[in-house]
Amino acid sequence: MKEAHIMKQYRKFIIVTLIMLFVGMPMILSAADNSPVLRSRITPLGNFNLQDRELNASPQIKMNLMNLRALIKAQNLTFEVGYTAAADFKLEQLATLKVPANINAQITAQNLLAGSALKSLAATPAACSATAASYDWRQAGGTTSVKDQGACGSCWDFATIGSFEGSWNIINNEVINASEQDVLSCSGAGSCGGGWWAFNYLINTGVAAEASFPYTATNGTCKTVVRPYKAAAWGYVGNSSSIPSVASIKQALCAHGPLAVAVNATSAFQHYTSGVFNEHNNSGINHGVTLIGWNDSKNAWLVKNSWGTGWGSTCDYGTERGYIWIAYGSNNIGYAAAWSKAATATTGPTGYTKCAGENGRCSFSGTKTVAYGENGIFAYKAATNGINCNNSTFGDPLVGIFKSCYVGSAAVIGPPAGYTKCAGENGRCNFSGTKTIAYGENGIYAHKTASNGINCNNSTFGDPLVGIGKSCYVGSATTIVPPTGFTKCAVENGKCNFSGTKTIAYGENGIYAYKTASNGINCNNSTFGDPLVGIGKSCYVK
Repeated sequence: MKEAHIMKQYRKFIIVTLIMLFVGMPMILSAADNSPVLRSRITPLGNFNLQDRELNASPQIKMNLMNLRALIKAQNLTFEVGYTAAADFKLEQLATLKVPANINAQITAQNLLAGSALKSLAATPAACSATAASYDWRQAGGTTSVKDQGACGSCWDFATIGSFEGSWNIINNEVINASEQDVLSCSGAGSCGGGWWAFNYLINTGVAAEASFPYTATNGTCKTVVRPYKAAAWGYVGNSSSIPSVASIKQALCAHGPLAVAVNATSAFQHYTSGVFNEHNNSGINHGVTLIGWNDSKNAWLVKNSWGTGWGSTCDYGTERGYIWIAYGSNNIGYAAAWSKAATATTGPTGYTKCAGENGRCSFSGTKTVAYGENGIFAYKAATNGINCNNSTFGDPLVGIFKSCYVGSAAVIGPPAGYTKCAGENGRCNFSGTKTIAYGENGIYAHKTASNGINCNNSTFGDPLVGIGKSCYVGSATTIVPPTGFTKCAVENGKCNFSGTKTIAYGENGIYAYKTASNGINCNNSTFGDPLVGIGKSCYVK
């Protein structure tokens, strides 16, 4: 029996060897190994059928698949291959992750920064148990759908954003579609020719929404856009460039969410369609992907790729393809695994719930009051059965900052309590004695104390609500002071210095934008937005 088994394996080996000699090893590269394919999507739009593609494929492609299947059979591997959309491209177009030369030093330095950052951030409860037999972040709502990097080597970018979008959803309970093009064109972390994790850009600058900076699969040109989504920290799972243990990766997945990881993408990987990928070709790494779960019964990681839905498998959930089961330890999966932690999104007024981002639609039934703004400054409107969330509807209460709409119970939005209208914008508010005047509309008012009348315009008060007609309202005399408990720490364009974590108010004349910061903050419109256009402002610390 043993001799018969050996002869059977030997015959398999001879058959595969003869095939290789006949067609030549270079055939097992890709269906596009002669010239690069240039298109903005890997998976073409419209109906995509693997069986039809293979049926109508060229003889070269069919021979290529036959060679791969012969190898899989000879080595008793547990996955299947087909004529995927990725097989139309040269592998080096798609898999271009570039490991930094000083990777070990970078890991050590970054993990020190990460540890320090986490001390000042609210702890996030673990979403799962690392001892569980399986976990899938898709089923827990911690991932976005599969994306498509096109004929651009931006896998490093998509892996970064895949991790970050998952963290944002976990921390802020909001599914976002962040702009890979923003990172590609502006971060400096890489190009279509390759790159490395770009989390520092998400911390220092933030990232735009996909709708604001759509993906083009080209390097493109950086542009000025609103970048509402920021990360607060990131780090590596391990302490060196060696692949972290299975237990460590599971623990990081539960503690932080989806991870950006490296893998060795090969021709077999490029043609993968189902099963557990266990090629175990550990000759290097060249591709960035997002690791989103595990299954111990398969001894495999669940991985989300960025080659569209014309590649990969559904991996036992839903109907969307684009995922792969990769056996623990196969193809260096998990190399340089990195986690990210999204910043906590700002919230609306007490009792209000977020209903839309800027330029979206806030939908609800009945009559409600909607607050539009951010950082403690909101314009209000009462509306019935929904309202457009934009500057045209509300005016701009905080120039230069991405805003959101928050819906609350119905209320009448009028002038400040105890104030009476005395003039429209660009008119004259006349009165005797010393009074306090409120200038604005929709719940946002700049205040000034004046004697015997005041001009009702932006030159006098600043513009508290850009793009909306305003009015003046006169009340009793009060002194306009900074928020209670706050102390002036800097004038506009200065630096507000302090130790520890503090709340900072930025503005003047009773209108202030707020931010929480640690160990100082720049006192300017770029940091806070402009709460009162045309007027010099100051920072106040509490």
